Amino acid sequence: MIFTRKIDKEPKEEKSNITFYQDQLSHVSLQKLVVLQGHHYLHWTKYREMSKDVNDFIDTSINSSTKK
Repeated sequence: MIFTRKIDKEPKEEKSNITFYQDQLSHVSLQKLVVLQGHHYLHWTKYREMSKDVNDFIDTSINSSTKK
């Protein structure tokens, strides 16, 4: 699971931070990319949303792995 921020001015020819992380996660079986609005210090300003996303991801991952 990766948290990143949406950057308004993306480079035109290079990968954006979102496409970079999507590529990094493409080889992982359980993965999630969460894009949030905010500044560099998302863990300070978006901690509630991040905590909920982490808990939901863990709950979903545990439930899906125990049903196999």
